[in-house]
Amino acid sequence: MIRRVLALGFAALGLSGCALNASPGYEVRDATPTGITILADPALRSTDELQQVAQSHCTEYGRKAVEQSVGANTGGRVPVDFACQ
Repeated sequence: MIRRVLALGFAALGLSGCALNASPGYEVRDATPTGITILADPALRSTDELQQVAQSHCTEYGRKAVEQSVGANTGGRVPVDFACQ
């Protein structure tokens, strides 16, 4: 009985570690004063979240982030381009 409880406890602890290390569903690929490209997981992509990331970047240059294009889904992360205007 104690072994079963300990095994369940360790399994729960291991799974909680996976949740803590989960990626946000995007990765910044390129960032310049004129724009930013964000690689987004199409399954996890939140346009609001990507807009906030881009706007945070463009604000550093006193500009507004404007979405320019969304690349093709080729089975991986999709590039989303923003211009800093």
